[in-house]
Amino acid sequence: MNSKFDVICFGDINVDYIGRMDRLPEIDEELPIHNLEKFCGGAATNVAVSLSRLGKKTGYVGSIGDDSNGKELLERLQQEGVDVSKVNKKEGYLSGTVFAIIDNDGERRLLSYLGANLQTKKEDFDKNYISKAEILHMSNPLLSVVPTLLSYAKENNLIVSFDPGTLISSKGLKEIEYILKETDILFLNRVEYHDLIKNSEKGLDIFLELGCKMVVYKKGKEGSFLKTSSGKEINSPGFKVNVIDTTGAGDAFAGGFLTAYLNKLDFENIMEFANAVAAISVTRKGAKEALPKIEEVYDFIRENKD
Repeated sequence: MNSKFDVICFGDINVDYIGRMDRLPEIDEELPIHNLEKFCGGAATNVAVSLSRLGKKTGYVGSIGDDSNGKELLERLQQEGVDVSKVNKKEGYLSGTVFAIIDNDGERRLLSYLGANLQTKKEDFDKNYISKAEILHMSNPLLSVVPTLLSYAKENNLIVSFDPGTLISSKGLKEIEYILKETDILFLNRVEYHDLIKNSEKGLDIFLELGCKMVVYKKGKEGSFLKTSSGKEINSPGFKVNVIDTTGAGDAFAGGFLTAYLNKLDFENIMEFANAVAAISVTRKGAKEALPKIEEVYDFIRENKD
């Protein structure tokens, strides 16, 4: 397949305001936020930048507001080599905004305003543009337009990669069964996994039975677990690092996984590579600023071999 892009990403694009707090305030209590910083965020754009830094050709489709934040978001993606020619500007709307609070252990809590992200319409997508990718990756996508993207992907034999995000997983499994049937690679973190399986004893098998080709369970510092429809299972331990900021670590992992997958590594090395990308990302501040280049990843793996 002669693709113009390795991966086209769709999902939220946001400005992230990230600050540290010693603890969360009680009702009516005021506490200081330390070191408040502003970043370009959004799960889908994080994955796009991760892929770009790792040497892949990426495009992003989504919606921004007609505000200064939207302009900054596009400029930042362009600086990272991500194609944004099909991003839509929504007049009269603010760009998505996320407030992230980081505690003393480096763990995060998020408050999200989706803004222009919610204004994406199926008519905004260019079928010819989507067809130029090898993989369509969706992170926390707007569900109302997903059927259109899935139809374009199926028509052009694209690999479909899906990371639902907690806002979608909280709606339950029934809400996304139609997506899972068309998903080749499903990424889940702990919260998403438990939201979706509820009390089922089937575990990851529930997703494979619905049609997913493979499920990748992201377990944070413990590493990750892969299960495929062909019966392959791989438990890949995490790397021990000094955690500074976990924002975007799951997106870094997805970018690493898709990069290694496109590079046709075997599954053991794909998982190790993705774990390494995520591990490096949590040792730095910011979702995109923390993302490594491919040489750093291989150096990190060599230095951290048992």
